[in-house]
Amino acid sequence: MEYIEGIESNTSFVDENANPKKYSLAEYFDYEYFAEEKHEYHNGEIVAMGYASERHNTIVSNLMGLLFICLRKGNCKVMTSSRMVYVEECGKVFYPDIVIVCESEKFTYSKNMDAETNPAVVIEVLSDSTENEDRGSKMTCYKKIKGLKQYILISQKQKYVEIHERVSEKSWLSTEYTESDTQLQIGNCEILLEEIYEKVVFEEA
Repeated sequence: MEYIEGIESNTSFVDENANPKKYSLAEYFDYEYFAEEKHEYHNGEIVAMGYASERHNTIVSNLMGLLFICLRKGNCKVMTSSRMVYVEECGKVFYPDIVIVCESEKFTYSKNMDAETNPAVVIEVLSDSTENEDRGSKMTCYKKIKGLKQYILISQKQKYVEIHERVSEKSWLSTEYTESDTQLQIGNCEILLEEIYEKVVFEEA
């Protein structure tokens, strides 16, 4: 059994009484650097990332391609779910599905480990296992990021996108886009709703 900075590499992060062990941020980064799978950090808890469906991955791939084409010549860049975002105010580290960064600010743990702290846009594709958190505690946490302009939720069950856009320091405007809508604005990019869902096969009701 391999140990990394005092953490077993195959630990379940839960003791016999089902009480999560608390880890420091340093312990998390030390563990995550060597981990074969991704984990988020939730104020002392190390949480394994869940399964992503084919629909989920298709939506992310479609949108990544569209945003890359739009942003390739500007100052902003789009990043995949391999890029960490650290929100110090919440004591949490996330792996959003897609992040747009325009004015990069980083938390640097070591020469090998750092995380974005000031993304302009954060995008999450909803699933049954994450939707409550994405709409609840995670949204509350993301909105504490000073430079965040949009927090976007995308359904994988139907053609539905929900954009939460910062209006002022403490005010956000929420807009829903459905199959009857043609186009939406993500950052400085005009994106066709139909193209986000290209080749996505929905389950029959």
